[in-house]
Amino acid sequence: MGANKKQRWDKTYTRRSADSHIKETMGGADKNTSLSSIVALLQDTKNQYNRIYLNKSASLLFELSDFEQYYYSEMDAPWPVSNRGIISHAVLRQEVKTYVLSIENVGEPDCIAIKKGIVRLRNLKSLWDFVPEKDGEVTMKFQMFIDIGGKG
Repeated sequence: MGANKKQRWDKTYTRRSADSHIKETMGGADKNTSLSSIVALLQDTKNQYNRIYLNKSASLLFELSDFEQYYYSEMDAPWPVSNRGIISHAVLRQEVKTYVLSIENVGEPDCIAIKKGIVRLRNLKSLWDFVPEKDGEVTMKFQMFIDIGGKG
């Protein structure tokens, strides 16, 4: 951010889920970036481990279009917990008038066979909104529910 720009917010909240003992997470921040940079970052699957905590690897399973993909990610869990694997169905949308970019991810746990020794995450739902502001910044908002599951 420029020296004269003040960050408007950078917060994370949790709330109880109606359907689970796991809490949902919500938050957001204002960043000095562009929507095209965000899309490029999100589509750089092979470098996902550099920006997602405990991400060991990620790969594109298949692409239905430039705006709809399925990914597999493996999380490097600390001992004694087993690594976690997740399949995510990601859909990107952009509003024509406002240019708001939305990315919805839903877990698709049965899309491919389970790897031996990897616990498959069964529940994932996230929604990211990237709102371009007049000052050139992008307001990012997210809501996420993820259950890491398993006993190990």
